[in-house]
Amino acid sequence: MGDQLWLKSDAGCYVTQYDVQEYDGDYTKDLEYCGSESEEQNLTTEDAKLQYKTECRICPEIECDVVAYLPEDTEVELTCWYPDGQVIIDDPYWMKTTNNCYVAQKNLYSKPDITYLDPCGPVPFLEIENHANENGTSDVNKRAPIPEPASFGAQYLINVTVGEEYAYCRSCPQESCDSQKRYRYNQEVWLQCLTQNNGTWWSETTDFCFVKNSDFWQSPEGDYYRNPLCENFEGGTPDPDQS
Repeated sequence: MGDQLWLKSDAGCYVTQYDVQEYDGDYTKDLEYCGSESEEQNLTTEDAKLQYKTECRICPEIECDVVAYLPEDTEVELTCWYPDGQVIIDDPYWMKTTNNCYVAQKNLYSKPDITYLDPCGPVPFLEIENHANENGTSDVNKRAPIPEPASFGAQYLINVTVGEEYAYCRSCPQESCDSQKRYRYNQEVWLQCLTQNNGTWWSETTDFCFVKNSDFWQSPEGDYYRNPLCENFEGGTPDPDQS
């Protein structure tokens, strides 16, 4: 990303120069040009829209680096599908976008018709190194970050259960905000992201309202979860200094 140089392997497929070990030389001088046909992009594409806040990752596992934080209702263009990614709720399918990163199918409003899309093929574990965001967004404005919650095993989206008689889901993460929904004791709730207000952790649910984490049996900011911070989705591009 941010670099248009690709290398053709003896297997007949292409990799970027950043996906191989560092080369002490100049590929453009030491290798022959692959020919004009190599620059043709015969991509299958399909339009889709995100239902939830979504991390677009460099590979289809949530341990992979985040390329962009995409808010709900973001329109994306899908180019291929991968059936063996990390299961999100009950769905292992991930979709590669034309920004060269993957979103979980579960985060889309509807499942795309994959008969119109090519399979992505095997996907290696990748890490962002010397990569810039390809989608044209500028760097996130530097903000003083709130403390990151403890992270252990990875989950996203996460489901928790209400541990109080009622848990009120509010329009913003503070007690004075209007209640938009009320969850019952032991009701299962799905969470999108975390935010902290005056030392209190809140979670935004898939109903797009906020519940105090203390109202759940589990601790979304700790335990075995790794849920993103809601503030990450305000800028779109992750800050490499905070990764």
